Amino acid sequence: MNSLMASIENKSRTQVSVKKRDDLTKCFPYDKSEAATAYVAELKEAGHKPLLSVLDESYLVRWKDEYGKRVSKSAGSAAEADAIKKRVEADQYHGLFVDYTEGHKLKLSDLVIRYLWEEAPRLKSFLIGAYQINSWLVDAGLPRQDIAEVHAAHKNPEDRNLRIPKPNGHRMSEPNEAAKFILKPFSEIGPTDLQRYVDERSEDVDPATINRELDVISRVCRVAIDKWRIHG
Repeated sequence: MNSLMASIENKSRTQVSVKKRDDLTKCFPYDKSEAATAYVAELKEAGHKPLLSVLDESYLVRWKDEYGKRVSKSAGSAAEADAIKKRVEADQYHGLFVDYTEGHKLKLSDLVIRYLWEEAPRLKSFLIGAYQINSWLVDAGLPRQDIAEVHAAHKNPEDRNLRIPKPNGHRMSEPNEAAKFILKPFSEIGPTDLQRYVDERSEDVDPATINRELDVISRVCRVAIDKWRIHG
């Protein structure tokens, strides 16, 4: 396989059916074609007119990353598999080897913490974002990050002389059960998670505050996709 080419392997089941006889329909694993053929012969012998077809349900897209390591991603339809193939090949053609597998392994909380350490100190709104991230981490049952340590460790913070208040044990926002969505794999985060978060936060804070919080999530996702090349 050319290093700049991805391949699609059809792993969908083979279906054998008879018109108006749903009770005779059987599906066979993609690697059991002989069994499907034998069933077709059995039905014909019984006087039926079986139809053999391959379902559109399971595909595997394979390619090699920049290190020559074989990588794969599953798809639920031929259209989805083709879209993945084209996206991978386009990125590779332009020299952008995107890690499509990391989005399944990494939780959003992993990316939030990485963002806090690597990107947040570059912003004037560092403290606001850092406090918000720590609130999410605590709500999700994870340890908070030392904001002063984060700032001191960064090579190029927006304000090297920024005064970091010492923790006083008080949080800046109300606990939020919905924040636990950051424990989900990055690839599984969807509109439902964000809507639930918004609905619960709406009981305690105003829309402007919620928008600022969503903006932090948006920045984390943009950096993960555009800079770290991590896709869902």
